[in-house]
Parts: sequence; C-alpha cells; structure tokens
Amino acid sequence: MYGTTMKGGSGDDLGTVFRVTAAGVENVVHAFSGVADGSQPLLGLAIGKKHTFYGATGLGGAQNAGVAFRMTLDGTETVLHQFGSGSDGQYAQGWIALDDKGAMYGTTENGGGSANAGIVYKIDKSGVESILHVFNGADGENPISVTLMGKDLYGVTGFGGANGDGTIFKIASNGAFSVLHSFSGPDGRDPICPLVPDSDGNLYGTTFGGGANSNGAVFKLTLKKKKKGQTSAPKIERAA
Repeated sequence: MYGTTMKGGSGDDLGTVFRVTAAGVENVVHAFSGVADGSQPLLGLAIGKKHTFYGATGLGGAQNAGVAFRMTLDGTETVLHQFGSGSDGQYAQGWIALDDKGAMYGTTENGGGSANAGIVYKIDKSGVESILHVFNGADGENPISVTLMGKDLYGVTGFGGANGDGTIFKIASNGAFSVLHSFSGPDGRDPICPLVPDSDGNLYGTTFGGGANSNGAVFKLTLKKKKKGQTSAPKIERAA
C-alpha cells in the first residue's frame, strides 16, 4: 500500500510518500524538499502503468503553488508541472484521475482567472498542461477532485454554485462543461471527496456539512439514460 502525509519526512517537515507492507512495516519512499519537488502532498495517489504512480502537492515548486508529479516505486520523482505561473492554477489538490494514454487530470484550489476560483487541468505524459475549465464562482469554486468515467470527467467543488454550497460538474469528452447539481444545504453542503461510480453509471459522494442534521450527507447522483446511451437531466438523492 502506498500513500502520502502532508507533514513529516525530512527535517523540513514537508511531507512524504510512504509504503506499508502486508506485514504492516512502513517505509518512507520519498521525502519532499520544497522548491525542487513540491511539499505537502494532499491525499491520494493514482496508480499508472509500468510500476508508477501520480500525485500532486499543495505547495512547493518554483512558485510555491504546488506541483504535479510521477514517481516510481523506489521513490524516484519526476516533476511534470509546477503550478502558479499564471492562469495554470494554484495549490493543486491531490485527488486525480488517469486515462489509458498516460494523461493525468486534476484540480487546483485557486488561480485560473480573476475569480481565483480554481481550475480543472490535464497534463499529458510528456508534461504539457491543458486547462479544461476555469471556475468563476457561479459554476463552482475550489474544485476538490475529478473522476474519469468513460471519456467524461465528473467532479465536485467545495463552494460556489447557485447557493454557494458547492457543485457537481461534468466535462464531456468534447470539452463541454456543465453543472449537474448545486448543493443547497438539506441535500448536503461542501462536498469534499471524489465521486465513486458504480456498475450502473451512478455516482456517489459525501459532503462535509448540510444534510438533515447539518453534519454532512452521503449522496447518489443518478445519470438518467436516454436511448442511444445519451444522458438526460441527472437526479440527486440523499443516501444518508
């Protein structure tokens, strides 16, 4: 098992990638150092091909706005992109997705445009970044994650949307962006985790706040199917 810590590692306390064996023995695979390789990696890693994994750090890099990286199992890191140089986003989030061509998809908490509301990005296997969407607040703010389902991306923003409580969004394979749902409180507020698909194409997630007791909710987003496999208006249900 591999994972990350935001702190600890070297004397600089900038975070690690670690491995835990089946016997429960932990080893530090990589200790981040800041400017050169990033610092404070956030949350999960995505497993790629040829014994590699991918991730992002919230800080570090040349602009101290985070980096996207690829790493081998022995801890050898390749920085694919350093955020913060302009419209490319700031403060990368850790939940990312990979496609079958080796490209990674993710979000930054801030940056992108005048609203400073974050972006969705794509970085190909050679390290070239493309901006897939720049948030403006009305369509979401502070995107948290993306999930690749088929050729389309789905994700959540922690804030923004029609009620300021976060959104669920979709970026189709042709680049079209749409807000599928704006949270309003009773159905949850401030979604915080990646969306998880099931075999029927529904998406599940959680919110930090809102719900019947204002302590968060588990929700299900049903993507209704039309004929010929197209989707119509999605429906959200509070699962818990």
